[in-house]
Amino acid sequence: MDDAEIGRHLELYQQLKQPLPSYSLSSDIISVRPNTEQRSRHDAASQAIATRIEQYTEQVSLSSENLESIEAFDIYKADVQSLINTFQQTPGLPDHLQEILKNAVRVAERVRGTLEENARIKQLLEAVQTTARTLNDYSSQADFTRVVGKIDAVRQQIPAERAEADDIQR
Repeated sequence: MDDAEIGRHLELYQQLKQPLPSYSLSSDIISVRPNTEQRSRHDAASQAIATRIEQYTEQVSLSSENLESIEAFDIYKADVQSLINTFQQTPGLPDHLQEILKNAVRVAERVRGTLEENARIKQLLEAVQTTARTLNDYSSQADFTRVVGKIDAVRQQIPAERAEADDIQR
């Protein structure tokens, strides 16, 4: 389901939340009332639309864990915020759907933090490699000691629980 479809489903949701009409004309006593089958079909359609909206919300929520870049996060956050705003403007929509999306944004923000940390660590690793490449067969003990000191300073900037810190130490 895409944004256009969810918009259509939300419109249908609102329409189906309206009670079935019941007409009664006095002069000739014409009465139109939905029968049990019509009510049942109406209720089933209403439930099917609500289920699809819920499934879409869950699908959007799950994708928060799979963001691969900060740019993807920015797009995702804007899309989810737009969806939250749309949900807020849809009367009768269960509040838990907005909560699911708000939680998805929080998860996405944690993923973004991890992406930023990974980018920082990658830069540090590149700095270590660049520093290590300055050594060659003709480097002095002083050069070696200086480079090891620089590498150790970079290693200390990487959180100890990261495998990259262990790789540098080796």
